[in-house]
Amino acid sequence: MKITIANSWLGHDVTYFFQDNIKENNDGISNRELLCPDGAFAAVCRRQVVVAIDNDQIVGA
Repeated sequence: MKITIANSWLGHDVTYFFQDNIKENNDGISNRELLCPDGAFAAVCRRQVVVAIDNDQIVGA
């Protein structure tokens, strides 16, 4: 497993990960911007998202 800051080329993958795994009422979300696909992508572009990658797949963010 690799833990790293998400690069912009992972923007869409992170966006899909959040859409599939994070719900609006989740207390673990640090910023509601991550609930919006454009906001999540922008956070990745600003290098503000840490991801866990296992077998070339995002398993945590």
